[in-house]
Amino acid sequence: MKFTDTIVSKQGRYSVGIEEESGRHYVSIPVSNGIVDYEEYNKIGRDSYDLFRSNRLFPFQSALIRS
Repeated sequence: MKFTDTIVSKQGRYSVGIEEESGRHYVSIPVSNGIVDYEEYNKIGRDSYDLFRSNRLFPFQSALIRS
């Protein structure tokens, strides 16, 4: 899997992009459980991806609900 971020929001603590092999869109968020830090990747639909691209301030939760 090759994840390519197209939008990064330091303020919102997320990134949005495309997984190159499948062409699927994703949103990733940092996760820390006290033992390890990692990125969690969640699939989003094309409509949600387009909303992120057109307005970087679009609320994170709303995009996930609409996908």
